[in-house]
Amino acid sequence: MSKEAIEQPILLTRRAAAALLSISERSLDYAIQRGEIKVRRAGRKVLVPRSEVERYARRDHEALRMRSTNGEAEPEPNTAPKTSRRDFRTPTGDGDAE
Repeated sequence: MSKEAIEQPILLTRRAAAALLSISERSLDYAIQRGEIKVRRAGRKVLVPRSEVERYARRDHEALRMRSTNGEAEPEPNTAPKTSRRDFRTPTGDGDAE
């Protein structure tokens, strides 16, 4: 086994995989949950194969995909309607006013 093979592990921790991808561990968890990155488990430990990190880094991601219209970049349309905090406010008052 060569020295290079020993220096580059086949399986990475979540922290190391996230660092290689320049994303947060939570973003990595979301990608794992969506099935975009396959993992191996050793007991409770989650390990990410280096090949999965490299494959994920090479592909286009829906969140980053842009559509060009008239030379301007626009994000892909979202199917969910946008809401604001105002939509979730509850009425104020004591409820006794008539």
